[in-house]
Amino acid sequence: MMHPPLDRMMREHPECKPFIEAYIRCNNESNMVSKVMNKCNETSAAMERCIFKAFQARDRQVLKQQRRKQEGKLMRRMEESPPTKTNHITRAEKEKQNES
Repeated sequence: MMHPPLDRMMREHPECKPFIEAYIRCNNESNMVSKVMNKCNETSAAMERCIFKAFQARDRQVLKQQRRKQEGKLMRRMEESPPTKTNHITRAEKEKQNES
């Protein structure tokens, strides 16, 4: 899996900094044989999990803000609009019409 630019991820998600640093350190210390043998897979997976969770948390926050904004607009629209007139005739109105 390709990961986003790591320097930006460290700035945007400081909670993932230890995982990112461990991944970078592993890649810098590894030689070609270690890379072929997938030595850094565990550190890579831990880093990607942390970044994924950070993205999910950010997305939940954005969606929550959008939902609150939509609810506010809906409430204002409901308060401003006049009550709707229905074509439904109540039983009392029907009886009143029959008496006339």
